[in-house]
This record gives sequence, C-alpha cells and structure tokens, in this order.
Amino acid sequence: MGTGAFGIVARARDTRLGRLVALKCIPAREPLAMRDYLGREAQALTRVRADEVTTVFDVLCASVSSSQGELGFVVIVMEYVEGMNLREWGRRQVSSEVRVELLSSAARGLEAAHAAGIVHRDFKPENVLVTKVGSARLVDFGLAYQVGSRGGGAGLVPRGEVGVGTPEYMAPESFGGQASFAADQYAFALTAWELLTGTRPFEHARVQLARTGRARDYTGASKLSAPLIRTLGRALDPRAEARFGSMLELRRNLERSGRWFGQVVNFVIGGAAVGALAATAYHAGKQSRDKKK
Repeated sequence: MGTGAFGIVARARDTRLGRLVALKCIPAREPLAMRDYLGREAQALTRVRADEVTTVFDVLCASVSSSQGELGFVVIVMEYVEGMNLREWGRRQVSSEVRVELLSSAARGLEAAHAAGIVHRDFKPENVLVTKVGSARLVDFGLAYQVGSRGGGAGLVPRGEVGVGTPEYMAPESFGGQASFAADQYAFALTAWELLTGTRPFEHARVQLARTGRARDYTGASKLSAPLIRTLGRALDPRAEARFGSMLELRRNLERSGRWFGQVVNFVIGGAAVGALAATAYHAGKQSRDKKK
C-alpha cells in the first residue's frame, strides 16, 4: 500500500478472523527488542477511544529467508481503512465547507489522543486517511510521546530526542526536543492551511523558527476568510503558550470560522447570481422596448 521512512505498509487478509488488515512491516536487527518497543505504541493506542484513530490489533515478529540470510521484521497489525490519504484527497474538487468538516474530524482524533496523554508528533496529510464516507482516521503513532513518561520507559519515545517528526510540520519548539499538545496544534494548523489554500504558509521548514510576521501576510492568506486566518494564525504562533488551550478549543474555532466562511461564499455567489439575473432581465426588457419603438 505504501512505503515510509521505517518500512512498508501492506494489505493482507487475516485468515483466522476473515478480515482485511493493514500490516506495517519494519525491518529490525533484533525483532524481539523492537517488538517490545513498538508494543508500547499498540498499548498506548488501546487507551484512545475515537473512531478517528486507527485501531492496532497486534504486534508480531516475522522473518524472511534470502540469499543474505534471515531478515527480521516487526509487523504491526492494524485496522485496514479503505480510502486515501489527506494529501491525495486534497487534490479533489471539493468545497471549503467539506474540507473544514474533514479537518474537524481529524481534530477529533487528536483530541482523543491528547485525552489519553499522547502527543502524536508527526501529524501531516500523509498520516490522515480519508474513508469512503468522508471521515478522517489518524495513523502512524510511531513517533508519539506519552506525556508524563520518563525517558520513554513508560511511554513511547523519549522526550529529549531532537528533531523528531517531519520538519515541514514541526512546531519551533519541537526542533529542540520538546513534546507537547501545542505542537500537535501547530502541525494540524499547517495541514489545515495547506488543505484550504493549496500552499504552505511558509516557504521553508526552518523559516518558522525565526519568523515574526502576521498570519494575514502568510502565503495563501488571500484565499481564506478573516476568521479562518485568525484561527489558524493563532495555532501557528511560534510561541507554544500563545496557541489554543486545547485541540477542542481549536476545533470549535475552526468550525465556527468555517461556517462563517461558507455563508460569506454562498452570499457572494448568490448575490452574483441575482445580479446576473437582474442584468439579463434589464437587457431583455430594454430590447423589448426598443422593438416597440
């Protein structure tokens, strides 16, 4: 189904339970140790209660014989979601209202993860799947961090790792190794900006470390309403403490801004249509009067 930095994802059939599953296959020199490490991801996700987060069923060890000997793998068995990732879906011709609705669905997934004390740390379009019914599913919690863990022993990965995540979607503080719910807000807002405007607000990932500009000056801002710029701009603030208090607060502001945006668009389109009809009626009447003369 796809490849990533750590391995491949394949579709398979669980012959015992008769269902399709997704297998995340990760090469490992010491599969047993890696299985225990990745098992923490599965354990953490069992505490996340949300339809917007993909379910993990099991973590297994496997090996494949080759001319170079036995190749070890760790296999994460996950729920199979039929659909496409958010980047692919974003290329479709859909309205801004529908895009905001899908972003709201993805935000609910992050809300549920945060409620379980989990920071995703790698939220981006490729890690959001869009189902056939148009809802979002968060995947790939391999870089996630359990808030309150010490050295990663009780959680997922150590907090002190520097530069964890995808640079283009990392909050400024993440480059220094900090992990927080606010960093997920930042990544979400970057993704939302890109989905709604077709472009990233900043040209280069490292620009976000030293920028001081206003959100209305970001690339693509002209395609957004003022409320959406304010909402996403706050979540994109380089200061973590200046962002929203929670993903719930961010999601509610996004939904309100999106509804306002949709109403304005409909009003403008409706007004243009009325104007066009009025102009047509005027010219038709004028032609009729001219003929009578």
